[in-house]
Amino acid sequence: MRVALAGGTRRGRVVGTVQAGLLVGLLASRAYSGILGKCWVAGGVRGIRAAHRGAGGAGQHAVAAARALTSPPAGRLADRIGGRSTLAIVLAIAVAGWAALALGHRELGWLVVGTVLLDVGVWSNQVVNQTMLFARDGALHSRLNTLYFSTRFLGIAAGSTLGVVNWSAYGWPQVGLVAVTCLVVAAPIACSRAVSR
Repeated sequence: MRVALAGGTRRGRVVGTVQAGLLVGLLASRAYSGILGKCWVAGGVRGIRAAHRGAGGAGQHAVAAARALTSPPAGRLADRIGGRSTLAIVLAIAVAGWAALALGHRELGWLVVGTVLLDVGVWSNQVVNQTMLFARDGALHSRLNTLYFSTRFLGIAAGSTLGVVNWSAYGWPQVGLVAVTCLVVAAPIACSRAVSR
Protein backbone atom coordinates (compact mmCIF):
# COMPACT_ATOMS: atom_id res chain seq x y z
CA MET A 1 0.00 0.00 0.00
CA ARG A 2 2.85 2.34 0.85
CA VAL A 3 4.33 1.78 -2.61
CA ALA A 4 1.02 2.58 -4.30
CA LEU A 5 0.74 5.84 -2.37
CA ALA A 6 4.31 6.87 -3.24
CA GLY A 7 3.77 6.90 -6.98
CA GLY A 8 5.99 5.74 -9.79
CA THR A 9 9.31 7.48 -9.31
CA ARG A 10 10.06 6.49 -5.72
CA ARG A 11 9.07 2.82 -5.54
CA GLY A 12 12.58 1.58 -4.76
CA ARG A 13 13.11 4.17 -2.08
CA VAL A 14 9.84 3.21 -0.39
CA VAL A 15 10.49 -0.54 -0.60
CA GLY A 16 14.00 -0.07 0.81
CA THR A 17 12.75 2.14 3.65
CA VAL A 18 9.95 -0.26 4.57
CA GLN A 19 12.35 -3.21 4.56
CA ALA A 20 14.86 -1.27 6.68
CA GLY A 21 12.07 -0.47 9.15
CA LEU A 22 11.12 -4.14 9.35
CA LEU A 23 14.73 -5.13 9.95
CA VAL A 24 15.26 -2.47 12.62
CA GLY A 25 12.05 -3.65 14.29
CA LEU A 26 13.38 -7.20 14.20
CA LEU A 27 16.64 -6.07 15.79
CA ALA A 28 14.80 -4.13 18.49
CA SER A 29 12.51 -7.08 19.26
CA ARG A 30 15.50 -9.41 19.58
CA ALA A 31 17.23 -7.02 21.95
CA TYR A 32 14.06 -6.58 23.99
CA SER A 33 13.38 -10.32 24.16
CA GLY A 34 17.02 -10.91 25.16
CA ILE A 35 16.71 -8.46 28.04
CA LEU A 36 13.35 -9.88 29.08
CA GLY A 37 14.68 -13.45 28.81
CA LYS A 38 17.56 -12.69 31.14
CA CYS A 39 15.07 -11.98 33.95
CA TRP A 40 13.95 -15.62 33.72
CA VAL A 41 17.36 -17.27 33.66
CA ALA A 42 18.78 -18.44 36.96
CA GLY A 43 22.35 -17.87 38.21
CA GLY A 44 24.59 -20.54 36.65
CA VAL A 45 22.57 -20.93 33.48
CA ARG A 46 22.63 -17.18 33.04
CA GLY A 47 26.43 -17.11 32.74
CA ILE A 48 26.50 -20.00 30.27
CA ARG A 49 23.80 -18.42 28.17
CA ALA A 50 25.48 -15.00 28.16
CA ALA A 51 28.81 -16.52 27.10
CA HIS A 52 27.10 -18.46 24.33
CA ARG A 53 25.18 -15.48 22.99
CA GLY A 54 27.92 -12.84 23.41
CA ALA A 55 30.01 -12.82 20.21
CA GLY A 56 27.46 -14.68 18.11
CA GLY A 57 24.63 -12.39 19.13
CA ALA A 58 26.75 -9.31 18.47
CA GLY A 59 27.72 -10.65 15.05
CA GLN A 60 24.11 -11.37 14.11
CA HIS A 61 23.09 -7.88 15.14
CA ALA A 62 25.96 -6.32 13.16
CA VAL A 63 25.00 -8.22 10.01
CA ALA A 64 21.33 -7.31 10.46
CA ALA A 65 22.30 -3.66 10.95
CA ALA A 66 24.34 -3.74 7.71
CA ARG A 67 21.35 -5.11 5.81
CA ALA A 68 19.02 -2.49 7.34
CA LEU A 69 21.43 0.31 6.42
CA THR A 70 21.88 -0.86 2.82
CA SER A 71 18.23 -1.59 1.95
CA PRO A 72 17.18 2.07 1.38
CA PRO A 73 20.21 2.89 -0.83
CA ALA A 74 19.51 -0.24 -2.91
CA GLY A 75 15.96 0.98 -3.50
CA ARG A 76 17.09 4.50 -4.38
CA LEU A 77 19.68 3.07 -6.78
CA ALA A 78 16.97 0.99 -8.48
CA ASP A 79 14.89 4.14 -8.89
CA ARG A 80 17.84 6.06 -10.32
CA ILE A 81 19.53 3.57 -12.69
CA GLY A 82 16.82 0.93 -13.11
CA GLY A 83 16.16 -2.54 -11.77
CA ARG A 84 18.30 -4.53 -14.20
CA SER A 85 21.45 -2.50 -13.58
CA THR A 86 20.92 -2.55 -9.83
CA LEU A 87 20.30 -6.31 -9.89
CA ALA A 88 23.64 -6.79 -11.65
CA ILE A 89 25.37 -4.81 -8.88
CA VAL A 90 23.70 -6.61 -5.96
CA LEU A 91 24.27 -10.03 -7.54
CA ALA A 92 27.95 -9.12 -7.94
CA ILE A 93 28.00 -8.25 -4.22
CA ALA A 94 26.48 -11.66 -3.41
CA VAL A 95 29.09 -13.41 -5.62
CA ALA A 96 31.85 -11.49 -3.82
CA GLY A 97 30.31 -12.59 -0.51
CA TRP A 98 30.41 -16.26 -1.51
CA ALA A 99 33.97 -15.90 -2.79
CA ALA A 100 35.00 -14.46 0.59
CA LEU A 101 33.12 -17.23 2.40
CA ALA A 102 34.96 -19.84 0.35
CA LEU A 103 38.19 -18.37 1.71
CA GLY A 104 36.65 -18.04 5.17
CA HIS A 105 36.69 -21.71 6.02
CA ARG A 106 40.14 -21.05 7.51
CA GLU A 107 40.19 -17.28 8.13
CA LEU A 108 37.74 -15.55 10.46
CA GLY A 109 38.19 -12.17 8.75
CA TRP A 110 37.08 -13.55 5.38
CA LEU A 111 34.15 -15.27 7.05
CA VAL A 112 32.96 -11.96 8.52
CA VAL A 113 33.44 -10.05 5.25
CA GLY A 114 31.71 -12.80 3.26
CA THR A 115 28.76 -12.98 5.64
CA VAL A 116 28.17 -9.23 5.50
CA LEU A 117 28.56 -9.04 1.70
CA LEU A 118 26.29 -12.02 1.11
CA ASP A 119 23.62 -10.70 3.46
CA VAL A 120 23.74 -7.21 1.92
CA GLY A 121 23.58 -8.68 -1.60
CA VAL A 122 20.66 -10.98 -0.85
CA TRP A 123 18.54 -8.40 0.98
CA SER A 124 19.31 -5.66 -1.55
CA ASN A 125 18.27 -8.13 -4.24
CA GLN A 126 14.92 -8.49 -2.50
CA VAL A 127 14.45 -4.71 -2.45
CA VAL A 128 15.23 -4.45 -6.16
CA ASN A 129 12.99 -7.37 -7.09
CA GLN A 130 10.07 -5.91 -5.18
CA THR A 131 10.72 -2.48 -6.68
CA MET A 132 10.40 -4.00 -10.16
CA LEU A 133 7.39 -6.03 -9.10
CA PHE A 134 5.57 -2.95 -7.81
CA ALA A 135 6.24 -1.17 -11.12
CA ARG A 136 3.69 -3.53 -12.67
CA ASP A 137 -0.08 -2.99 -12.76
CA GLY A 138 -1.35 -2.31 -9.23
CA ALA A 139 -4.10 -4.90 -9.56
CA LEU A 140 -1.42 -7.60 -9.86
CA HIS A 141 0.72 -6.61 -6.87
CA SER A 142 -0.72 -9.10 -4.36
CA ARG A 143 -0.54 -12.03 -6.74
CA LEU A 144 2.94 -11.16 -7.97
CA ASN A 145 4.19 -10.68 -4.40
CA THR A 146 2.77 -14.08 -3.43
CA LEU A 147 4.41 -15.69 -6.45
CA TYR A 148 7.70 -13.91 -5.72
CA PHE A 149 7.89 -15.07 -2.11
CA SER A 150 6.73 -18.60 -2.94
CA THR A 151 9.48 -19.02 -5.53
CA ARG A 152 11.98 -17.29 -3.23
CA PHE A 153 11.34 -19.80 -0.44
CA LEU A 154 11.42 -22.72 -2.88
CA GLY A 155 14.80 -21.43 -4.02
CA ILE A 156 15.98 -21.15 -0.41
CA ALA A 157 14.91 -24.75 0.23
CA ALA A 158 16.64 -25.98 -2.93
CA GLY A 159 19.79 -24.02 -2.05
CA SER A 160 19.82 -25.44 1.47
CA THR A 161 19.51 -28.97 0.08
CA LEU A 162 22.33 -28.37 -2.41
CA GLY A 163 24.46 -26.91 0.36
CA VAL A 164 23.99 -29.90 2.68
CA VAL A 165 24.64 -32.44 -0.08
CA ASN A 166 27.80 -30.68 -1.23
CA TRP A 167 29.02 -30.06 2.32
CA SER A 168 28.62 -33.75 3.20
CA ALA A 169 30.26 -35.03 0.03
CA TYR A 170 32.97 -32.45 -0.73
CA GLY A 171 33.32 -29.91 2.08
CA TRP A 172 33.03 -26.15 2.40
CA PRO A 173 34.89 -24.99 -0.77
CA GLN A 174 32.45 -26.98 -2.91
CA VAL A 175 29.49 -25.27 -1.21
CA GLY A 176 30.94 -21.89 -2.18
CA LEU A 177 31.63 -23.05 -5.73
CA VAL A 178 28.04 -24.29 -6.19
CA ALA A 179 26.62 -21.05 -4.77
CA VAL A 180 28.76 -18.85 -7.05
CA THR A 181 27.84 -21.04 -10.04
CA CYS A 182 24.12 -20.69 -9.27
CA LEU A 183 24.45 -16.89 -9.00
CA VAL A 184 26.48 -16.62 -12.21
CA VAL A 185 23.92 -18.74 -14.09
CA ALA A 186 20.98 -16.80 -12.63
CA ALA A 187 22.41 -13.30 -13.20
CA PRO A 188 21.85 -13.06 -16.98
CA ILE A 189 18.33 -14.39 -16.56
CA ALA A 190 17.47 -12.03 -13.70
CA CYS A 191 19.01 -9.02 -15.45
CA SER A 192 17.52 -9.69 -18.89
CA ARG A 193 15.18 -7.13 -20.39
CA ALA A 194 12.42 -9.70 -20.88
CA VAL A 195 12.31 -10.65 -17.20
CA SER A 196 12.78 -7.27 -15.56
CA ARG A 197 11.26 -4.68 -17.85
